[in-house]
Amino acid sequence: MKKVWLFSAAAAIILVACNNTQNVTDEIVAPAEEVDTPAVVEESVDEVEPVEGTVTESVPAPTERETVIQETEVVEKEVPIETVEGTSEEDIEPSGEMTYVQNNETYSAPTNFTTSSEQPYGLEVMDGFKLVAEETGKDQLLYTSNERIAMAIEAFTFGEKTYDDVFTAAMDQANAIGDITPIEDLPMGDNISNIAAFEVNVNGEYVVIMALETPSILAQFTLMDTAERKFLNAMMQMAVTIQGQ
Repeated sequence: MKKVWLFSAAAAIILVACNNTQNVTDEIVAPAEEVDTPAVVEESVDEVEPVEGTVTESVPAPTERETVIQETEVVEKEVPIETVEGTSEEDIEPSGEMTYVQNNETYSAPTNFTTSSEQPYGLEVMDGFKLVAEETGKDQLLYTSNERIAMAIEAFTFGEKTYDDVFTAAMDQANAIGDITPIEDLPMGDNISNIAAFEVNVNGEYVVIMALETPSILAQFTLMDTAERKFLNAMMQMAVTIQGQ
């Protein structure tokens, strides 16, 4: 009876040991969770055999911006500068040339015949000057480098005034400014019927008031120049080219 009990106890121990071993084995052998791993694709690179005497450099591929620049054709086109509405600088050519004497020196300059936008006349305008409308019935011929050098122009038809009217108005205006000196040596032309001018010195600068008659127009001019007197004669020379329109 004792032997049977010992056998039974031993069998029970062996059975328990087997169960424990099976549990441990199950824990160890249990499969791990599958993890997706990206497949690694190996790119094959053709080996380039270097040629003796040459250097092989790696040239980066052009970026998208560089590709666009390479494919874009740049075209340069010279656009003429607009100087007068409807005409370009290339279209304007000098229509004449003017010669004048100032401070015992003789000068010449190209001119363009220019028509007033506000009054019924046109005249030759020397390079460096521009004709602008100042107010109704009066224009200004301005020296673009120094607008203190200028000539005011008032034109009249024969129905509006006579030469005597213009002459008297010019002399009265000069007297109102200061002591006047009549100018004897005046530019003349075939189109000039009558002309008179009076000079006034105002604080070292010069003002000339001039009355003029042509077969087509009457005009009064007020010329202003600096102490250097560089353009008085040039402006008088332009004044005598006036023509009624």
